Amino acid sequence: MSNVENFGQYRKHLNKVPKTVCTIPLLSLILRDIEFLNVNSPKLKNGLWNFGKLRLIKNKISELERFKMIKPQNHIQTDDDILAFCRRLPSIPSATFYDLSLEREPKDQPRPTRPVSVSSLSSVATSSSSQ
Repeated sequence: MSNVENFGQYRKHLNKVPKTVCTIPLLSLILRDIEFLNVNSPKLKNGLWNFGKLRLIKNKISELERFKMIKPQNHIQTDDDILAFCRRLPSIPSATFYDLSLEREPKDQPRPTRPVSVSSLSSVATSSSSQ
């Protein structure tokens, strides 16, 4: 998955998925959209409440609630191999994630356009789990 054009390919694919199919969205992407709308749109417009901003935020929250309302179908079965793999994944402390985030995307620098590789994150997981 690439972060090019604000995850444009991911967003296009997600919009093509039928609304009746159980889907797990990237929560961080939706929260980032809400934060962007909140920070970059004025609270007041011409001295009046900016209802356009509130409507956009409400639409993003409704999108998130839509994903929550759709229940998985009964025919979905768990895969024991995948569950075992996930249980073996190392945990990474939040402070390490934050430091890595600042290293990759400093607050005073423009965002990179290249995708972050999984191998670079796994090296962080290995070094933090040995601490």
